[in-house]
Amino acid sequence: MRINNIKLLVLGSSFLCSTVAGAAQLYSKDGTHVSLNGEVKGRHYFSGDKAIDGDNSQVKLMFSGDTKINSRLTGYSYWEYNIPVNNTEGSNSKATTRIAYAGIKIDDDNSLNYGRNYGIMDDISGWTGIPVPEWGGESYDGIDNFMTYRTNNLLTYRNKNLFSIIPGLELGIQAQGKNDGWNDTENETEPRSNNPRGVAHQNGNGLGSSLIYHITDALSAGASYANSDRTLEQKLDHRGERATGWNAGFKYDANRIYLAAYYGAVNNMHYIGSADGFSHKARGFEMLAQYHFDSGFTPSVLYTQGTALNLHNNDYSHNMDYIKFFDLAGMYNFNKNLELIVEYKLNLLNRSMFTVANHISTDDITNVTLKYSF
Repeated sequence: MRINNIKLLVLGSSFLCSTVAGAAQLYSKDGTHVSLNGEVKGRHYFSGDKAIDGDNSQVKLMFSGDTKINSRLTGYSYWEYNIPVNNTEGSNSKATTRIAYAGIKIDDDNSLNYGRNYGIMDDISGWTGIPVPEWGGESYDGIDNFMTYRTNNLLTYRNKNLFSIIPGLELGIQAQGKNDGWNDTENETEPRSNNPRGVAHQNGNGLGSSLIYHITDALSAGASYANSDRTLEQKLDHRGERATGWNAGFKYDANRIYLAAYYGAVNNMHYIGSADGFSHKARGFEMLAQYHFDSGFTPSVLYTQGTALNLHNNDYSHNMDYIKFFDLAGMYNFNKNLELIVEYKLNLLNRSMFTVANHISTDDITNVTLKYSF
């Protein structure tokens, strides 16, 4: 089973249990189930950027569980663990937990969970990010970047059919606790929290929400909004007390065709790089088209653009694109377990003082992957 399908379930209901098709059931007794999914990617990047070029193989394991409490309540959990395999055996492999949460489902329409999860804004931006093998959903979001993508300290509530009032309307509400840094940032001492991190990955307390309306079985439209405090270190740039963002988009998935697009605007959320820090205003746009042939072949075309506005640097224009590319991919499924991926990222950025200062790559990348899923 494709990992993309698993992620869709995470975003839609945050309830990944034994219902996931293709999962290997490890335990089933007295209303309690534990299942395992996974994938092995033999993956190589070809690029003029030597920091990117080379072996990028990995193994990913996904454990899900559920337990029946009574006729209305079900407990559930999910853990996704990523293991790079492109280094020596004795080295630090940089294995990471991507997702880990536990929650309770009430009837079929309500769920509440806490842990490391997808930020609420990814409910919309994930429509262009999830189906693309490597480089989708990147116009402004980032890992551990407020509530834009995967991050921790999240309490997430989801409701289907808006409390049985409006069929097809899904509500998501998310709260994020503070993730701070250090009092002595230079030496990384005197932590302000039990999980200190660099300024790019910090966040204050925040709230977010999403609304998705399934107009038909094939067509959905939605929007999300997030608003967070900034930490003391983040506010040293004198660009405001808050970090806010919103996006809106649609997706169509039927008749072998997949289309999706979204537009988003974030303020003090997107971290450009060490030279310019957080963009006071950033705007992102993505558009994706795919067609699924009966033979198992799926061509894919994605356009992504992210622009920082009102930069405070006299060395270049006040408005600069920090990401801009076409992603051209072909995926071929030999069967439900084995897939060949060839993907080309055509970088439309030119090398400039802005890209050099912020360590932004301007090279193209070709991704060749053979993926086995179980």
